[in-house]
Amino acid sequence: MNFQASQTAPVNVLFFSSAKVAAGVSSFTMSCARGLSQAEFWEELLAEFSGLRAVREQVRLAINGEFAAAATNIYPGDEVALIPPVSGG
Repeated sequence: MNFQASQTAPVNVLFFSSAKVAAGVSSFTMSCARGLSQAEFWEELLAEFSGLRAVREQVRLAINGEFAAAATNIYPGDEVALIPPVSGG
């Protein structure tokens, strides 16, 4: 999606597994008027859900269905999933 700088759209945040337990919710809608670095995203998220501090280092972010590199920014209209490590069997 291409948004101009003045537009605001929600960022839908999905929590899974231990991130869901730490946040106490399965989803959250964050207001976003501009692109955010992942550090800025985490700062805002931790202000809302301090319990996520315990799992932050283990969680990977998936943005719009794809695991995100550390330099990938988050934009209005994106969906961000917090994915803790998963073991298979």
